[in-house]
Amino acid sequence: MDHERHQCFAGKLFGVFMNMDKLVGASFEQGLAALDGVAQAEVKKLAEAKAKADAEAAAAAAAAGAAPAAPAAP
Repeated sequence: MDHERHQCFAGKLFGVFMNMDKLVGASFEQGLAALDGVAQAEVKKLAEAKAKADAEAAAAAAAAGAAPAAPAAP
């Protein structure tokens, strides 16, 4: 990666002695799990809203079809 070429000496030295995956891995996994829960809740909410809108549209269409036709103008 491009940013790895421009890393300072201290950063390179830190990378030699520290395992970044081990250092931030647990927090990263917790963050991904939280993000997954939020994303799934949002998908569920959107699906429920779509189902409600579809049901309302079907009910409106059924009501419009069952309503008596307006008399024709003479």
